[in-house]
Amino acid sequence: MTRIVDLTAGNRTYWKKGTKHLSGVTYCDIESQLEIKPDKIEDFRKTTFEDGSVDVIFLDPPHLWRHSKCPSIFTVPNRIVMKEVFGKTWGERPPRYYGWDKFKTEKELMEAIRLLVIECYRILENHGLIWLRWSEICIPYKEILKLFSNLFKECFRLPISSTYKSSRYQTIWACFIKGD
Repeated sequence: MTRIVDLTAGNRTYWKKGTKHLSGVTYCDIESQLEIKPDKIEDFRKTTFEDGSVDVIFLDPPHLWRHSKCPSIFTVPNRIVMKEVFGKTWGERPPRYYGWDKFKTEKELMEAIRLLVIECYRILENHGLIWLRWSEICIPYKEILKLFSNLFKECFRLPISSTYKSSRYQTIWACFIKGD
């Protein structure tokens, strides 16, 4: 039985150095060309996990849409492609792939997140937790909260303002629990 799952692993930018290969975590992503290969190729909207088989889910879903693959360092899956596209790799760490190329419209992204929430409810055991990181680049957290609040109780929220002076958005870290 899988107990801890990152359903949107990407190149594991969610995880700090030294925690990108934890033996107790199953790292999943739909993108197969990532620098750090996922343990399982999974579409977060419909996974192969059994009902109620997961204790904790980590999520850092795409926050943007309408990007094509490789026009920026945030849509390049690995350093080989990065070098081909940009002529350099910006050091040893993997690119910050965020899956912004997967959805064409805001409506399509919001529908994907709605299906993600339903899938999390299915695979999460009762009283299981979801840890979510959401960046308010384009969609306010309150819109995402609406998708979660029908099935989960928000038990923790930590807003973190961007360190970029020109930025007006913030990142929200939130924890949700399934059940009473």
